[in-house]
Amino acid sequence: MEKLCEMATVEDFWCAWNNIPKPSQIFFDGKTKKRFANRSVESFSLFKKNIKPEWEDPANRAGAEWFCRRNFPMQQLDDFWQNLALGMIGETIDHGDEICGARVVDKCAGGRCVSWGGGLVCVNGYAFMNVGSEYLNSFP
Repeated sequence: MEKLCEMATVEDFWCAWNNIPKPSQIFFDGKTKKRFANRSVESFSLFKKNIKPEWEDPANRAGAEWFCRRNFPMQQLDDFWQNLALGMIGETIDHGDEICGARVVDKCAGGRCVSWGGGLVCVNGYAFMNVGSEYLNSFP
């Protein structure tokens, strides 16, 4: 796992976002597995500052994970990942302040999107699962 960048402003976000490949540009397309910076990439993560994308991080220990595993067409996976990232950083997802991070994972010709929650799930796990389901259902 390697940190690619840190973002503190909207400008930082868009500068980084526009220079990091989309999942469709590097994930396995059923024929070839592409490389980024001379490495094979299995996932991208976007986490709040000082929170690592691992369960051992104190912010994630008491949390939960919501994931969607389905075969997205690659363009739809790109859109889903971007909308999830924007919803998380823009706090437009219900209870978005409780989301510690998100990750998109290469799963052969499809993809898996994951969001990690912190404190909310300690009190009400159903609420976090509901947030993920509502988000997925709102996506065309």
